[in-house]
Amino acid sequence: MAAVTTATGLIEVTDRIYHPPTTARLLVLDETDSGRRCHKQRSADAVVAAAAQAGYTKLTAGSCGNYGLAIAQAAARVGLPATVVVPASFGQADVGSIRDLGARVIRVGETYEDAVSASRRLAAECGAADANVDGPFAPVVVAALGEIVAALDGLPTGPPAGLWVPLGNGTTVAAVAAAVLRRGWSTAVFGASSPGNNSVLASWPSQRHRRLRPPAVSATAVNEPLVNWDALHGQQALDVLHRTGGSAIGIIDAALVTASETIRHAGLRASPAGAAGVAAMSSALSHTGLAGGSHVAVLTG
Repeated sequence: MAAVTTATGLIEVTDRIYHPPTTARLLVLDETDSGRRCHKQRSADAVVAAAAQAGYTKLTAGSCGNYGLAIAQAAARVGLPATVVVPASFGQADVGSIRDLGARVIRVGETYEDAVSASRRLAAECGAADANVDGPFAPVVVAALGEIVAALDGLPTGPPAGLWVPLGNGTTVAAVAAAVLRRGWSTAVFGASSPGNNSVLASWPSQRHRRLRPPAVSATAVNEPLVNWDALHGQQALDVLHRTGGSAIGIIDAALVTASETIRHAGLRASPAGAAGVAAMSSALSHTGLAGGSHVAVLTG
């Protein structure tokens, strides 16, 4: 079957990846395409532009991965000094990549949440823009990530029946679901994350977000981007998952790795965590089946 469909970055995988027979049309929306490397570059570019327009001469953000790199890249393009705060466990190679872009890196605490809190304090102390995804520029972050959905406007089958998205902070899930709701689509949004290691997933199906105890979560080299004991957009993500008729879905590390390896055979590349939406769509197809129409898994960095 042909790989590329009507929209840039939209890849059909029906009968290429999934073997159980289905009447649904299955697609992957590749957010690693178009030179972005990661969907978080959308929000980083928008936040840095907004901070510069607001008159800030420096900025800071907490990160445990791609957002820090994206912020460093966006800040370098416009000449704004950036400080990225990372937890102690953050890999040295990733620190080097951020520093190569001209940003300063500070290690604080053991978790992503620790790094974000330290970044907020640093912004207040030195008058830098707080570029964290739930900071003053949160509406800019959500609006930028919501543009992911624009690639689906031209689907010949109409709006998708399901949209399958990796779930970490809840920011991307909240953003794409909000964009779906603004369009008036009856698309169910599903957030895929690591069982026991994400506060949104642990809260589901409750409509109230509850944080986890930090020692209870277990980050691995596979699930780390999905791990949050207090997801920054946790309540917003829960709200929109309920409003769209979707759900939060647990995907174990082995299934994440399998999804990443499987899509590689279809000519796509993503980390296991970035393939969480693909893994969740595959699991639903295998165990419960999927309603007819189109289903789209968002593939992130």
